[in-house]
Amino acid sequence: MKKINKNPKVQILLATYNGENFLREQLDSILNQEYKLWEILIHDDGSNDNTISILIEYQNNYPKKVKLLIDQKVFLSASKNFFHLIENRSKEANLYCLCDQDDIWHKSKLKFFVERYNSKKDKEPLLI
Repeated sequence: MKKINKNPKVQILLATYNGENFLREQLDSILNQEYKLWEILIHDDGSNDNTISILIEYQNNYPKKVKLLIDQKVFLSASKNFFHLIENRSKEANLYCLCDQDDIWHKSKLKFFVERYNSKKDKEPLLI
């Protein structure tokens, strides 16, 4: 039986596109999580509003938590953007969460995921 890490590192994968109306509230809801061992990787899909400015602001204010993947790639597809994030994810993370730009997270969302992960007895994949 594989030993489960009781304090797993979580990486949140956030795909954005013209999300300036939602991003601040959404990013603040992630920053206010009860579970603190997380980081967020964000890739923008060619926004032409203030999305990038907001993302850079958060990256500058929270450099250990928020990382913006800037590679000039534009997919014009949410699914392709998410797959790009998955390809560029941190291999050090134990858990991954996909996040849309207009999600508002309950403060105990990650805590709940980690508790569910820690309650697992075997090493088969877990989807929450």
